[in-house]
Amino acid sequence: MLFGSVNNIIVWVSKYRFGILKGPVAEEFYKIIHIHYVRMDCEVIELNIQGDYVYLLVSMPPKESVSKLLGTVKAKISI
Repeated sequence: MLFGSVNNIIVWVSKYRFGILKGPVAEEFYKIIHIHYVRMDCEVIELNIQGDYVYLLVSMPPKESVSKLLGTVKAKISI
């Protein structure tokens, strides 16, 4: 755990709760989250990807905002 870090629980839900986060999509989502959160000095404590939602427990430094964290990863996932 990082010194002086803040733990946040983040939940993403797919639009209309369609179960699209399965198979290769879930694997790619998992990779992107881990790669980009490590680059932002964050630690993924728990990541659970289900068919229609993502549950994420992340430890991040207080200097980073949750909106910046989510915005960066959502931008990478949408490409």
